[in-house]
Amino acid sequence: MLTKLQSEDLTDHTIVVVHADHGYQLGEHGIWEKKSNFDLAVRVPLLIKVPGKTAAAGKVTASLTDLVDVFPTLANLAGLPPPAGVDGDDVSSLFDDPTRSLKSAAFHQYPACNMKMINQTRGGCNSTPKNEFDFMGYSVRTQEWRYTLWLPWDREKLAPRWQASDCQQELYSHHGDDSSDMDQWENVNLAAARPNEVARLRGKLQAFFDRGISVVSR
Repeated sequence: MLTKLQSEDLTDHTIVVVHADHGYQLGEHGIWEKKSNFDLAVRVPLLIKVPGKTAAAGKVTASLTDLVDVFPTLANLAGLPPPAGVDGDDVSSLFDDPTRSLKSAAFHQYPACNMKMINQTRGGCNSTPKNEFDFMGYSVRTQEWRYTLWLPWDREKLAPRWQASDCQQELYSHHGDDSSDMDQWENVNLAAARPNEVARLRGKLQAFFDRGISVVSR
């Protein structure tokens, strides 16, 4: 594609974006495909080539980013007004300084179906209407942690029961994670051992999703 752009003399006038929509588990954590809130399913490659942004050429940023950031970021890079009613943040300043850290967290959600209780193997929700979900898993990823909260789903209000007692929490450390081995992480649930961290991240999670923003991936 880049060769074609060059042959058409469009290289200096075209922003190129490459990303996936999800990862794919092959039995890790006892799960197949993408139906989870683990890093293996949620974290995806995101590559953006912007003409004239030499500071970012060939560079990797450690700044957290959600895929919903792509639209407002491209609008700014293209010199267009910010789109109205679009989720996500403009992270275009990373192309002037990739070493910056613009976001403290990224978010994700994925439901669970065909379950009577949360403490069992989670069923997938392929083609399941949202008024038939059983639980919703909400996840927040920071540089050091991933926290996931599974809440009962109110089928009439189409919303989670935030104060429900029958929930499940997962907390995984990413201290020292240099992205060289994604399967090394999220194997030991530290939720019971780190209640203060759980409380902090649960508050961050609820504050975000209470705004009514539905995030597909990061």
